[in-house]
Amino acid sequence: MVQYKEAFFEESSGNLCIVMEYADSGDLKSKIEQAKDLRNYIKESKIWHIFRELLEGLQALHSENIVHRDIKSANIFLCKNGSVKLGDLNVSTIAKEGMMRTQTGTPYYCPPEVWQFEPYNSKCDVWSLGVCMFELACLEYPF
Repeated sequence: MVQYKEAFFEESSGNLCIVMEYADSGDLKSKIEQAKDLRNYIKESKIWHIFRELLEGLQALHSENIVHRDIKSANIFLCKNGSVKLGDLNVSTIAKEGMMRTQTGTPYYCPPEVWQFEPYNSKCDVWSLGVCMFELACLEYPF
């Protein structure tokens, strides 16, 4: 996970500022767009590395009954040292009774049960991760 450092309220602008760990290679969405613009592909070994790192992050969240609920390429951060981190947990929740019903997240990445107003659980994060990996699967770009 992207580490939280501190938060403060800026009186002059009325903004809440959240200071997070810096991901020095940006987010996955930017890398995908960059690769598309250059018509490049991402090596399969890199895709598997990203997938493995994200699965480990999800396992850590889910083992604490935390469901991210907004996994998308813009919320996946990359570091030059090869680490991959999940960020933006602002709609995440603790699954107290196992199933949730709140309609939240980014529509393109959400599983059908969320948009059909059916109960869902942590498996919704696995669906969203699959969508991210699908976006990545046809690209080979060294980042």
